[in-house]
Amino acid sequence: MTYGFHIIVGFALIILQTCFVPFAALPGDMYDLQLALMLYLVLFRPMRETIFAAVVIGAATDSMSSGPYGIYSMTYLLVLVSGAWILRFLQAGNRILLPVFVAQGVVIENLVLGGACLLPGSVVRPPADAMASLGEQVLWALLTGAFLVRGIRLLHRQWIRWMDALFPRETEREEGRALRPTFGLATGTGTRSA
Repeated sequence: MTYGFHIIVGFALIILQTCFVPFAALPGDMYDLQLALMLYLVLFRPMRETIFAAVVIGAATDSMSSGPYGIYSMTYLLVLVSGAWILRFLQAGNRILLPVFVAQGVVIENLVLGGACLLPGSVVRPPADAMASLGEQVLWALLTGAFLVRGIRLLHRQWIRWMDALFPRETEREEGRALRPTFGLATGTGTRSA
């Protein structure tokens, strides 16, 4: 069910990015909102979930973009690898560093997309205002990225609660009741009791 959450949020962000953001009266260029999902995954979820979501969301974004196929999938995987490497030195979920973490994802994505434009034989050239656009995207990432990552984290926690309520675990079904922590009140041990 967690994989379903990642796919639903990824597609919702794609729809938001393509249908609503271009028509909003926002100053400057907005960054790729799927980066917030990718960074949430690298910060707070196991790597198997992260890679699966990066491939599925990257393929969906690639199919809707006008760039070379696979560029977004590769970009998301590079963001995941760089994020995992950075987490070796920093604490996951640091509130002060979270906006910077999102901004580094924006920079990596723009470097990959700009590099694809510079490949020999590429008919697409980087825009003349590429550096100004990058600056605006980094600014938007610094201002909104942390809120978006935290919002995805809260939504995922709520999703888990809903799924646990709708589909109780097998052990809970067999016992006919849900496991509740008693904090030692009933057994005196301080652990979960059935």
